[in-house]
Amino acid sequence: MGTIFGIFAVGSGLAAILAHLDTVAYGFRVPGADIDLIYDRPFAVLTHVLGLFLGKVHVSPNPLVRSELTVFIGLAGTGLTAAGAVRCFRDPSARFLVLFGAAALLAAFVRPIVEVLLCVPVMNFSMPSRWIFVAGMCLSALAAYGYDALAKEAGRIPHLMAATACFFAGLCVVGVGPFRFTHGAVQETLAGFVLAVGAACAIPRSAAAGAALGLAAILVDLLPGFLVVNAHADPAPLRETPEAVRFQSS
Repeated sequence: MGTIFGIFAVGSGLAAILAHLDTVAYGFRVPGADIDLIYDRPFAVLTHVLGLFLGKVHVSPNPLVRSELTVFIGLAGTGLTAAGAVRCFRDPSARFLVLFGAAALLAAFVRPIVEVLLCVPVMNFSMPSRWIFVAGMCLSALAAYGYDALAKEAGRIPHLMAATACFFAGLCVVGVGPFRFTHGAVQETLAGFVLAVGAACAIPRSAAAGAALGLAAILVDLLPGFLVVNAHADPAPLRETPEAVRFQSS
């Protein structure tokens, strides 16, 4: 398991590291020059853990932090990940994912660890915030463990998720900070919470229904934000022949 995971982790990491090699080759880049801009709060990991299921509502005011360190999988994904971590911790593969995922989150978010990693050759080509991709892979694998665990025995997981959803709704009723029903992100998050609780309750009775509701919860939570960040561009310029190509063809 460790070897397979290591191969995938290296592949995920290289996608970020290689993107910076061109910059390093053509211009001098001081490793960690932007650390003060991204890690303005040394121990912000706790607030980002909260952002796992409140990502669209609980966001950092720092634009660089939002672009580099946003972690959000919604209540459905967080609940399944927690279920997999707790229920399957005795399984060596799941335990490896828990420990490695936790270490990756700390490497991405805790500034003292970031400063140590920036002293490691090659790894300092890119900010250690890129470990967030490895952490996300761990969370996704643990969510799969959690789904299997819930299918066998739901336990108190649906009750805990329902309590979380009710607490979130209570904050909206009171109107604490950004937690207001008039907020679009709050409406999407609350809808995702309702679907996630329905999925947790349905999984033990019908795996198909639970999977469908879980997928709906993930789409409601993640798709709107994805479309906002990755707005579709007009493809018309792709049909035009660049000037350089026309010159060479003439």
